[in-house]
Formats: sequence, C-alpha cells, structure tokens
Amino acid sequence: PVMSPTWDEYATPPVHNAPAEPIAARCLSTAAMCSTTGGDPQIRASKDLPVSITVDLLFCGATNPTVTVMAVRGGTVQQLGADVNGQPVAVSGTLEFTATVDPLPADAGFDYSVVDGGTTVNGKVVAKANSAPAFLASTVEVWGEEDMEFKGWIAVEDADNDFIQVEVHTPTSIGTAEMDTHVNRTLKYNGPPNAFGKDLTAVVLRARDQWGAYSGQLTVSFSLKSSQDAAAMNVKSKFTIYRGQKLKIPFEAISVDGKDPWVILSDWPKSEIGVLEAKDGARRWVVNQASASAKLQWVNGFTNWSTMYAATPTDSYGIAQIVGAATTSFFGDSAGAWCPRTIDGLCKNRASPEEAASHFYTEFVEVTFATPMYMTDIVVVENYGGDRTVRIQVPSDRNPAAWKTVFHRYLPEEPASRTEKKFNKFSPSLCEVLWPVDRIRLEADTCHRNGWDEID
Repeated sequence: PVMSPTWDEYATPPVHNAPAEPIAARCLSTAAMCSTTGGDPQIRASKDLPVSITVDLLFCGATNPTVTVMAVRGGTVQQLGADVNGQPVAVSGTLEFTATVDPLPADAGFDYSVVDGGTTVNGKVVAKANSAPAFLASTVEVWGEEDMEFKGWIAVEDADNDFIQVEVHTPTSIGTAEMDTHVNRTLKYNGPPNAFGKDLTAVVLRARDQWGAYSGQLTVSFSLKSSQDAAAMNVKSKFTIYRGQKLKIPFEAISVDGKDPWVILSDWPKSEIGVLEAKDGARRWVVNQASASAKLQWVNGFTNWSTMYAATPTDSYGIAQIVGAATTSFFGDSAGAWCPRTIDGLCKNRASPEEAASHFYTEFVEVTFATPMYMTDIVVVENYGGDRTVRIQVPSDRNPAAWKTVFHRYLPEEPASRTEKKFNKFSPSLCEVLWPVDRIRLEADTCHRNGWDEID
C-alpha cells in the first residue's frame, strides 16, 4: 500500500508514546506543601473544556483536612456541577476547572487552603493554555489491492508534547478500520473479500490529548485495485516416492474468480518433496504455501561492507555481486557472489574466550531494497561456506540512523571443519517488525568454519 502525500510523513512513529495514565495523576506535580522543590500543581486548559483534578492530589500528610477553593482566575471551579469558589470541597472527589476566556490570563488558576487541626497551608493550581493536537494533513490516500490488510502510523503534532490518543470518529462503510490497541497511533484496515474501486471507503480520525482537547479531522481514504485471486487446492499432498514408483493423489483445484485452473507438479524444492500446486487462468504461480499477496524483493544496492575479494565493487567476488537475484543454486565457489578479502576473515583478532562468548563477527554488509515494506522473512543465499550469519538488523523505527536487532545468535569459539558441503538458504526466525524497512545489516562470524565464505 502507498500513502500520499508521502509515505515518510505518515510512517514516522510517534515521538510521545507514553502509556495512558489518569490525567491529573500524570500531569499534576507535587503540591508546594508536600515538597519545597515540587512546585505548584499545573494543568493545561482550553476555553469551555473542563479539566478534572483529583482533590487528594492537592495535599499530603493530612489525616482529616478541610480543603477550600479560593480566588479562581480565568475560569470556574465546580464540584458535582456546583460552583465552589470560596467553599470547602469534598476531599474524596474531583474538581473541574473550566477556562472561560481565550487567551488565558498569565495568572490563570486558583488558590486553595488545607486546614488540618490547627495548621493551615496555602497552595495554588496554575492553569496554562493548552494547544490542541494537530494532524499533518486533512486527507490521506491509501492505494492497494483488494483483500488488503493495511497497517500504518498516523502522524500527529502537539506543541505541548502531551500524550495523544487517536480515535475513530466515523468508521468505514466497507471493511473494518480501527486503531491498534497495542501500538498507539497505528491504523489498521482490513478490506472485505473481492471489494475494489477508487475511493472505495474512508475512515475519519480525531486526535485527543490528555486534557480533552481534540484536533481537526483526518480523512483516510482507501482505493483498491482489482486483482486476480490465486487458485487453491482443497488437498495439498506431501509425500515420499521411490525411484520407479507411481503414485496417484486425488485433489480438487478451485478458482475463486470462477476461472478454470490447471495443475502442474512444481520442481521446487527439487531435493526434498514433490508438491502439487494450482495455477489459475492468469497463469500466476502459487508457490508452496505462501500467500499470493506476499512480496519478494532482492537486494538492489549496498551502502557499507567490511571487506571484499576484489579491487572494485563490480569485479568478480565484489560487493556488487550481492545485488539482484541469486545466480547460483548449488554449493560451490562462484565469482557471481560476494566473498570477503581473506580466508576465515579476521579470526586471529579473536582475543579471548570471553570475547567469543559475547557478540563477535568478522564481516558485515549493509544492503538496500527498492521499496520499503513490512518485512516478515529474510533469506540469505549462502552458496559457499555457510552457517555463519550471527546477527541481522534493520533501521530503528525511532531513529533511522540506528540499527535494531531482529535476529542474533552465538557460535562456538572453536571453528568446525568444513565437512558438510551444502547450498544453504538461511532463513532464521525474526522478531516482529511493525514498520516498513528498506535496509538491513548482516553480520557474519567466518571463524565458525574453516575455509572461504560467500553470499550470493
């Protein structure tokens, strides 16, 4: 899916993403009578918008106090709907300060006294002007294909750096749009099966800060293209067959779009199992059990690397050989793969067993992909050597210049002899990445096995 005006504006994670807390408890500082350094309690207020204040946050240490509100400035103070200026208030309840003027005067707020036995202490609540949150735009367009599952950040600005909650104001008429309950400011949309069209549906969002002030509305519209649904089979058979043996397997090929699918015997993976797959009228492969909407990207560039067995990046064994689809599908040396400069890398630099037990790598490469995407898997084609990838990282969602680890493992200190000659597609389990990425960093410990190592 592509969001406009630009993806980067709306893919940026929130700066202020603190967990939700009671408004007064989070934002009122310690009252002056409790601490000489706590300062006056502060609230932020907007005209005609009540702000709740828990009374027992205005004092501490008193056992049976009498709290009286005095000298209200720039608004009103009520308890249970009644004005309490100059009146004692129930200490087990809440007060509501409502600004009545805009802008607020510099001394806005109210004074209060706390009487406990024969002791009287005076305090003050300061009311500052509240700035409502604001979206970066009033409309955003999302483009994708039918049956799309979309997830994206909603960027909001707040001059006061308040905690912000984005809410659905008007739901979509087609499909389901909701804010993620686990990741603040993330919009999720699930389109209904086979629904498509320009401006198919839209959701209207509002942002609310912790003081109750709302932003203007943001309309997110969804335009979905029609796509050919992949054919399916109601039976997928995995089997072992011996040389010369014949095997009959009943199955039914199904086309969601009503076309007449035909069936072939897939030749991948060659050395493991035979898998029957369907191919629809549009002649698009359904590969194994992968979703027809899954997207595969090969490396399209490189930004940094440790060493290479080449004079320039484009030479044989140079770092440019890592770009594009793999050029070999068997174990062995290939000039079309990236190879580090020296055999076994910098193994002599491994100083101690303690260093081996911590994170250790000898070679690395940082590569790019053409389109940012929500990454679910990484496959490293290790055509020579193999089994030496120790860490994979992606750019951080909060600081793109920093790396965040999605895979990490430790290899033994003592190198193993290279007795197994296996073409390896290394695809480790990754930590979930909830933001689109277009770069990765791969680190390898080439000391783990003796001999040369290559990645295609």
